[in-house]
Amino acid sequence: FWEKPKLRPLGAALANPRMPFYLLAYGLSISMIALSVTDPLTRTIAISAAAGVYLLSTYLSRHPIWLYPSLLTVHLALLSFFTIEPSGKPESYISLPFLGLTWVIALIGYAVSLRSPGPRETVEDKYIFKIGRWGLNLRRIPSARYLFTFSWAQPLFLFVGLDILLWGGIALFNPDTAIIVCVGYTLLLALFAMHWRDCPLAYGTLMGMLLAVCLRLLGASLDFPIIMAWIGGIGLGIYFIGLLVEQTVKATKPKPSHLDVWPEPLRNFSVLLSTLAVLGTLPFAISYTTACAAALAFAGALYLAFAYRDRRYWLGYLGTGMLLLAWVMVLVMQDVRQPQLYAIPFGLYLAGIGYLCLLYTS
Repeated sequence: FWEKPKLRPLGAALANPRMPFYLLAYGLSISMIALSVTDPLTRTIAISAAAGVYLLSTYLSRHPIWLYPSLLTVHLALLSFFTIEPSGKPESYISLPFLGLTWVIALIGYAVSLRSPGPRETVEDKYIFKIGRWGLNLRRIPSARYLFTFSWAQPLFLFVGLDILLWGGIALFNPDTAIIVCVGYTLLLALFAMHWRDCPLAYGTLMGMLLAVCLRLLGASLDFPIIMAWIGGIGLGIYFIGLLVEQTVKATKPKPSHLDVWPEPLRNFSVLLSTLAVLGTLPFAISYTTACAAALAFAGALYLAFAYRDRRYWLGYLGTGMLLLAWVMVLVMQDVRQPQLYAIPFGLYLAGIGYLCLLYTS
């Protein structure tokens, strides 16, 4: 699947009479880094100079292979810069400047992808990964094409992906940096998801958003069932946001919109969060009755909305059952002696909703 770089121009350059001078410069760049490794200031200057040499080589050779050592030395130079005068803060704070560097590299990669011909979509069988009866053609995913097809933008986007994994993981060790870095990378993924209309990046954006919310809830020292109830409410809110986005996309038709990548991921993600909330709170139904009832109510309202909108009537039974179960749990928790006073209005409410739905569908 990985498209190998074409190294013929690089091989032809070895026969150039200027190449011995280039090789000498590369050897000296490596040696000056090795000799200055003990002093932070000298090491930073040496690595920065090496980065300049590799960037100049990229310009002279007109070959994107030189972007790999260039980007690596830029990262090492920035990392070495913060060792000159240590601030005394936890090591996870180093992820904050690299968040800015990742944004800069991503925007440069975006600009490069606009100026250079992008990777083309293909449907060749050798690019399809099959697991059983399921097949996945990564060439149909824009982000995968940029990551796995050799081009000028490939090194930049590869380093963006590695930065997100590496520095995002380091930031998670400190709650002060975790939310900032998570939100920063989530916004970056959302930007490229809309630009490329990339559905996997949209799901990655939603996962980053969920991670940031969970980190905030954990920082508030909430118990697990309460956190899951909050997640259920967030799932219901995401569904209504998806409806709003879908209506906005329909209003712009037939003109294409960058928002058309969001309705399906938002809808599927809302179902996932609501289901997880119910499964996460049911084992604590006795000790955390309110949280369990809230999760059931959120999921029931979501399934009723699905049943009404998509004409999936069996979901209406499931949603109504969840709402009734949540209602019963609240009555039990409040030690209500005469539940019929509450059940009769609720039954009339459901009958009214059913009558309105019957009028709408007839």
